Amino acid sequence: MNPEYRQPVLVHWSDSASRSDHWTGRNDAVREARSLVRITTCGFIVRRTRQFILLARSVDDYESDPNVDGVFQIPTGCIRRIVKLREPSRPKRKAVPTLQAASARKRRASKRF
Repeated sequence: MNPEYRQPVLVHWSDSASRSDHWTGRNDAVREARSLVRITTCGFIVRRTRQFILLARSVDDYESDPNVDGVFQIPTGCIRRIVKLREPSRPKRKAVPTLQAASARKRRASKRF
């Protein structure tokens, strides 16, 4: 499996679309199709080829043969951009004193005298 499968990504891509479910005039069809259908999909890249990428919605932590869920295929020609995501850095918290730590401090203080 691709080593980048652990890296979550956003894939921005354009999809094909049907603009009507009935016969319509050419001018009406052109007027209705003024913009692309833009899609953003979030997942983990399972495989990347020249023709497509496979994204998984979920990946487990088995190293030798990870299981994937919700696999989705996007043709390479439709992909506009791939953005790698990362976890936000968490602010460091001050240690909260516990009951054990407080009693240990008391024992050390009593041994000083």
